[in-house]
Amino acid sequence: NKLVVSIAAGVRLAQYRQWTPASCQVVRAMPNTPCQIREGMVVLCCPPKMPIECREKAMALMMPLGRCRMIAETHMD
Repeated sequence: NKLVVSIAAGVRLAQYRQWTPASCQVVRAMPNTPCQIREGMVVLCCPPKMPIECREKAMALMMPLGRCRMIAETHMD
């Protein structure tokens, strides 16, 4: 029951499903460089059926870096 947040570019959620146990929830995150000074933007994408609690936790983890938004995985790359 772990939440995995990845910033690896180009690695799709489907690949993480193969690499992680079924009990893990995986989120892709794409921060930008102003995050270094907490003025950045982070976009996140999750599987459609991910529990809302996991989505909220991922957002809470990234919010100290700047603004956060959820987007579809098709817009990540």
